[in-house]
Amino acid sequence: MRKTLLTFSLLPVFTAAGFSATAPPPPEAFRVFPKLPAPGPRITPYLEYQTRLAWDQDDIRRKIFDGIHDERDFFRLQHELRRRLLDMIGGLPTEKTPLHSNITGRIQMDGFHIEKLLFQSLPGVYVSALVYVPEDGKTSHPAVLVPAGHAPNGKVHYQALCQRLALRGYVVLAWDTVGQGERSQFWDAKSGKSRYNLICAEHAVLGNLAYLAGTNLARWEIWDGIRALDYLLTRPEVDPHRIFADPDSDPEQDLYGMISNGVGHPGLLLMMYPRPVFVAAAVLDFFPIEGTHKTFREVENLYTRFNHSDRIAMTEGYHKHEYSLENQEAALNFLDHFNQLPPKHGLPPVKELDEKALQCTRTGQVMLDESDARSLMDVIKEYYLEHKQNRPSMTLAQIYYDNQYPGIKTWNVSKYSGAPAVQGQIAWEAVGSFTSGDLVIDRYLLHYSRNLEMPLLHIHNPANKNPKVLLWFSSRGKAGPENWGEVVKYIDTGYDVVSFDFRGLGETRMPYKAISEDDPLLGQLDFDQAYVNPISGVLADYVYNSLMTGRPYFLQMIEDTEIAARFSRAKFNTKQLAVTAEGDAYTLARSIAETLPDIKLLAQPGAHLLKWSEIVEQQREIWPIQYLLPDGAYIH
Repeated sequence: MRKTLLTFSLLPVFTAAGFSATAPPPPEAFRVFPKLPAPGPRITPYLEYQTRLAWDQDDIRRKIFDGIHDERDFFRLQHELRRRLLDMIGGLPTEKTPLHSNITGRIQMDGFHIEKLLFQSLPGVYVSALVYVPEDGKTSHPAVLVPAGHAPNGKVHYQALCQRLALRGYVVLAWDTVGQGERSQFWDAKSGKSRYNLICAEHAVLGNLAYLAGTNLARWEIWDGIRALDYLLTRPEVDPHRIFADPDSDPEQDLYGMISNGVGHPGLLLMMYPRPVFVAAAVLDFFPIEGTHKTFREVENLYTRFNHSDRIAMTEGYHKHEYSLENQEAALNFLDHFNQLPPKHGLPPVKELDEKALQCTRTGQVMLDESDARSLMDVIKEYYLEHKQNRPSMTLAQIYYDNQYPGIKTWNVSKYSGAPAVQGQIAWEAVGSFTSGDLVIDRYLLHYSRNLEMPLLHIHNPANKNPKVLLWFSSRGKAGPENWGEVVKYIDTGYDVVSFDFRGLGETRMPYKAISEDDPLLGQLDFDQAYVNPISGVLADYVYNSLMTGRPYFLQMIEDTEIAARFSRAKFNTKQLAVTAEGDAYTLARSIAETLPDIKLLAQPGAHLLKWSEIVEQQREIWPIQYLLPDGAYIH
């Protein structure tokens, strides 16, 4: 609990001399917290809530892992984790169609050569790649797949690593991940650049659409890697029994239910057992090194228990997020050991080539060069159309009341005592009032789920003795001065208005403009725009966090509405509850009325409704990130 909350009981009751019921009260009349926090990143109550939920779910996973007694248990769990992983990404394509591989160029280097490769992982889905082939007189070589991390130029970024591997005797295949390098899905030929950026933004646009269709961008990234392996197996220089994946992979990480399904990083590593695993970490990474240590110790313990301690190792460099030279050398030495190659010390010098020299296509983009190239947006839409007939019919209410529903309908409502709210409790605190003409704005802070706080307004005319309650909000949260006319309109028709901030919105926002440094143009957005930006923003991070713990943010907004409704019934003794909202938020209002019993929708004629199926079918690139609901396109 924050110390500032102790001052709430001292807040005065304002009177509004000079204001009428039709003139908007000042901003402080709508403010529940006594002051705004200083700008900057912080551990907000909602972020703490998300973290605690993830730890609780991981504790369950660890107990399951601790129950492994022998290798039979191990392989049984491994099989189940693989099943869950495949389910989370919507399965993999069932047919390996012809690769139609084509070498488009060759570069001679000292001790090896580079071949420029195009192949089709699916019909019309072109993959641009580079193959590094040693020229050491040997007829058979181990091979390494090098998937690109989040680098705008994709495979080119890893050329030094690939050259070092080739000089050690490995055939190397490095390819562009979709949305990077020569595989932009949103390329503007006139400007010569993507409409987004080639690091994370294209992945966000593609990935958000894939969630709605019941799959994940990782599905196609994994498939590209599988088909890259298939190509390597056609090469006579490659020993099919000695193919490795380089540890610098940066796949799509936010799988729906990844933590709640007991996978996480330990599960991903355990699925590799008993194959050799090497972890190259960075102490100063934005991913905490403590998490890497914890994961590695857990997995190493299982490898050791089953007599494979020599097959797992880790190194950590004292540097930021990068695949440093020291980590590369350690990883190469690990590979050499398992390929019975003589030990080497140090890294040989390399000659890096410019990006254009390593282009596999004439224009530098497969979507421009290949007339039959298909966008992954089309592929995602096709996935949805193929699956929608066979998916069982489901409603939003069925999804809401699943096994993660927190049971709000049975929670008790009581006055706040100063102690954190226990599970199953809504503790309310009155923090001041404001009078404007005949109307009163009573302000409350609701405490729930131990450390979550909901700022809530009760706007009413005390002369109305038999009020109905209307739950009202906007896409930003509760009402403010700019919404006064709309609020008064409903009060004049006999409603009390209860307006509140959803977790992570309104007054509970993190006061931080989390703009990706990969796209400087996003930095030009004002705070309100940047916060809700679906490509890069704090709200998007909250949304992705919620997906990994298996309870989408969209459902959590409905939970907050149910909490506000339960408080309203208990505190104001209301029997009639309705809900409505303005703008894009009307979609949420309708979803609430469809999901929660005894709350009717107050219709907004002409209001725009967002439909998940239409987003997929129309291949919309940008839409409110808070409405991201996995499998949403199949809801009826």
